[in-house]
Amino acid sequence: MYVTLSTKAETKYSSKNDSLLWNVIGTGDFTLNGGDRVLGPGDLVFIPKNVEYTIKPETAQCFTLISLQ
Repeated sequence: MYVTLSTKAETKYSSKNDSLLWNVIGTGDFTLNGGDRVLGPGDLVFIPKNVEYTIKPETAQCFTLISLQ
């Protein structure tokens, strides 16, 4: 589980496995393959392996990243 209390961070991630990202609390800008969207509480996103994505919180945010093998 990842928790951020700062809205100034912008972090890039990628994984060797397909992943699910479940946004639990808060909102944030999410970029995947050039497409942008705002994640809100309860949103679930599928992220293919080896694809870079960016998360920039707008509020305090908590999300869980689940690696699929």
